[in-house]
Amino acid sequence: MVILQGREFLLRKREHIDKWKTIYERILEHDTTYFCSLGGWLGGFLGGCDGLLYALLVFVIVDFVTGVLCAINDKALSSEVGF
Repeated sequence: MVILQGREFLLRKREHIDKWKTIYERILEHDTTYFCSLGGWLGGFLGGCDGLLYALLVFVIVDFVTGVLCAINDKALSSEVGF
């Protein structure tokens, strides 16, 4: 096992990071296409369910507000305050 010193170590580390960065960018290009396609299909599929989506949004907001009120009442900030 060779112990790399100083600059040589940093250059090899940089090459390794650049290699994985290009791999990640290639994957990300395809994932963006897949997620956009999925979002478009889902939007078209749920297009007629506007009432249900608005109800879900209202319940999420009510849940958030009641959680904040519980945190204010108990003077503690934690996700377990409402339980």
